[in-house]
Amino acid sequence: MAERVHVVLAADANYAPGLDVTRKSILRSCATPERLEWHVFDERTLADLDVRAFKAYNTSKMTYLRLFLPELLPNVAWVVYVDVDTIWSRDICELWDSVVRGPSSASIYWVKDMGLAMTTSRPWFARAGFEIDAARYGCAGVCVMNLRKLKGVGLCGKALDIVREHGTPPYADQDLLNALLNRDCGLLPDHWDVLRGLPDWRTPAVYHLTGVGRHFHDAVPPVYPPQYQLWWNVAQGTSDVHWRSRLLAALWPLRFCARLLPLAVRERVMRQLFFAKVLVEWTDGGVHKTRNERV
Repeated sequence: MAERVHVVLAADANYAPGLDVTRKSILRSCATPERLEWHVFDERTLADLDVRAFKAYNTSKMTYLRLFLPELLPNVAWVVYVDVDTIWSRDICELWDSVVRGPSSASIYWVKDMGLAMTTSRPWFARAGFEIDAARYGCAGVCVMNLRKLKGVGLCGKALDIVREHGTPPYADQDLLNALLNRDCGLLPDHWDVLRGLPDWRTPAVYHLTGVGRHFHDAVPPVYPPQYQLWWNVAQGTSDVHWRSRLLAALWPLRFCARLLPLAVRERVMRQLFFAKVLVEWTDGGVHKTRNERV
């Protein structure tokens, strides 16, 4: 029997719709769903953990749960932790096999985050005395975690000590993981956690729709920015595309001009252009159909 793939999802009631969409997209894109073993946590788990020192991030403390995974899953060696604002179009078992069955020696594997996150957090890192290699600053939205190794280094206790002494950093547990594991991480190919456009936009496997959580319970579908409408279309099975998104999609060939803009503006522009292109292609029946739909 093929090795089990342990997938961790965490959400409180406010983020439950996102969890449902993320889980369904993982299943639809998986050729061997019988390999998947789900570990789903909600606010009841959080109530049993000492998270008093942490400040809420986007109105919730559920994001910190990944720091406690070595203690919550003591008999599991590896997990893929997945944020619930992601949509998958590629087999999660491929990600698992590339790390767990490969020459994996690091404690955590993730995709390098956008430059804006590191720039925002740099002052906090400096005040707390952490020297961070920006080229290895990772996004914790999708990460393959070696729980046994993380338990051995005392991940949870060290993270709590940092917060009690220096306060919660701008990007919460992501910054804490980078502070502790910047020298003990492996970088995944960018397509496993796509936050903005890539040189070849057809390669993405995971679309990370940061900020969409505020629309999970909308009665009226969000029509802009395009990544929010993309989530709504996937969740509701609809096919609407706002005219502004179609205009942005048409401007995709000009994306390289964004390099001339300041970092914060450049990242925002690239996200809008990229997700507009994805929204149009996905909605109009392009290359982003799920595995089961392609068969």
